[in-house]
Amino acid sequence: MPVVPRSTSPGAATADDAVSQPVSWLAAVSIALRIAAAGALIFGPWTNEAVELAGWDIERFWEIAGISGRHWIDEPVEYPPGSVVLIEALVGSSIVGAHRLLVAISLVIDLSLAAALNRWVDRNAAAAYLILGLPLVPGGLLRFDLWVALLALAALLVLPRRKPLAFGALVATGAAIKIMPVVLIPLALATRQFRSAIAASALGVVAMAGWLAYGSSDAIGQVLSLRDATGWHVESLPGAAIALFGAETSRLEADAFRIGTMSTTLANVGRLIFAAAVVALAWARAAHKRTADDNANAVMVLGMLAALVVTAPLLSPQFLLWLTPFAAVAASHLGWRHPLIATTTATVVITGATLAAFGPPDLHGTPPAALLTIRNLMLIAVVALSWRELSVSCERPTNKNAPSS
Repeated sequence: MPVVPRSTSPGAATADDAVSQPVSWLAAVSIALRIAAAGALIFGPWTNEAVELAGWDIERFWEIAGISGRHWIDEPVEYPPGSVVLIEALVGSSIVGAHRLLVAISLVIDLSLAAALNRWVDRNAAAAYLILGLPLVPGGLLRFDLWVALLALAALLVLPRRKPLAFGALVATGAAIKIMPVVLIPLALATRQFRSAIAASALGVVAMAGWLAYGSSDAIGQVLSLRDATGWHVESLPGAAIALFGAETSRLEADAFRIGTMSTTLANVGRLIFAAAVVALAWARAAHKRTADDNANAVMVLGMLAALVVTAPLLSPQFLLWLTPFAAVAASHLGWRHPLIATTTATVVITGATLAAFGPPDLHGTPPAALLTIRNLMLIAVVALSWRELSVSCERPTNKNAPSS
């Protein structure tokens, strides 16, 4: 069901309201399911004991909080400093209590993302976000991915308002938790918001200097190598291909299921491809005459994030949540039938369905590996479709009330 853009004519507004009723209903169901999932995770009964949380992310958080000494120096840590600060703040005297607190705050943040889209974009964007993220519930409640997505969305929304310090603080804070918000800096450059780009870069350099002073230069290597993991994540592009065409099985390494042997050269090639995708998307975005175009900004970020995720040696399913706020903004302009939105939706649905049907330990099997390979190819398509949308839209007037394609 497409999200229908708002119209300025009274007659069309009535029709739009009628068409969007199923979408509003599905968004309400999405909220209810999120609350139900959070309630199940908080009240159990399968999460009432520490032993029941073995293998969950909160167990690793508990280990990190229990490090006696300096993180990255006395013990290796695969998380950047912002995540470690959040972990230390969350974890108290009980791992069960820490788990419950994480889920409760993540639920608030998840709903805050929808509220921000409703307030600063429109209700169609809020509904699209709630629907898009539904296949990945409750995974988003157990980690910090939604937290950093909220900071990145806030940076996107503040960018056209020319508040460089606010933009810089949001990007730097988010990047300290997970690297994802860094892609907002190329967006600022492409839209000629140079002061915002400089502010984000400068604050990022300050944060990086503080991190290195505390954790030593080896800290970056620990994060990039995920504590010296040797295999490809089984859900990554190379990992799924190895599982599909080879005979290897996955193994649990550094708290993730991995397969094969990671090639440093191939990993670096992936980073170069990501950089090339960013340049291509920024070039297409810079061709726009209007720098304050929410749709074009969201499309560029969506393409960059898809490129970041698909070229990484680790592709956890919750990373797809990074895409959902920006896909929601684009969906409110383009409609769900647009190839970019339909393809993004399919990547999230395939990810959620594959994890639900097979579970992480069995993703090396042929059916799940085939589905994940299709998902990864669709992520590549999201990058190409984002570039195409930017290239085509720069040649036509921006009109949010135009019919969806």
